Amino acid sequence: MNQPTRFRARFTLISRVRLWCMLVVNLLLISTTASAQLGPGVHTRNLVVDGEVRTYLVHVPFVYDGSTPVPLIIDFHGTGGTGAGLRGLSGWRELSETEGFIVLYPNALACGGKIQWRYGWPTGCGDVAVEFSRAMIQATAAEANINLRRVYASGLSNGAGLSHKLACEAADTFAAVAPVANTLRFPPQWPICQPSRAISVLHLDTAVVIPLKVYHNLVAVVSF
Repeated sequence: MNQPTRFRARFTLISRVRLWCMLVVNLLLISTTASAQLGPGVHTRNLVVDGEVRTYLVHVPFVYDGSTPVPLIIDFHGTGGTGAGLRGLSGWRELSETEGFIVLYPNALACGGKIQWRYGWPTGCGDVAVEFSRAMIQATAAEANINLRRVYASGLSNGAGLSHKLACEAADTFAAVAPVANTLRFPPQWPICQPSRAISVLHLDTAVVIPLKVYHNLVAVVSF
């Protein structure tokens, strides 16, 4: 075999090896991506935020197949509650089965001797709720086909207060919020709520005893 022939044979072998390597890598990527996708049902997830392990449930409706982007709702429980408890109470689980969206039910940590959301009120408990919310969204979007323009928050009581805060400080992430049975409470050190863009707030309460604080740059605040 002359020199040019040996060179061509060696070049052909190297090309084939490279091609096989590329095929193997692509197959591994496809396998990893497929295994990471959420299927219908209830899943438990953990995140580390600010050095603390945080947990939440992911409810995926049976109509979800991952073929199209779906909305995402985060539903925050009240003081002393749990994500699992609110899942059986708020009604989002049942509605998701007909409308096709995914619901997250996170769990709060202890604050002031109670299980409640730490979002600056009560004070002295840290303020990582907004960061936790963003982290949950990012983690869920990595596992499911989420429409990131249709991410919403709702919550009951203490969780409603957090929903209001998300409207104030994470309007770039949330399309709208629907708090139930609590309003904005501003300690003296908090600034007035100034969302980065217009955001809709649907406030639900049977008897509002704590006045709604002033929102700036909001499309509407509707209270029932």
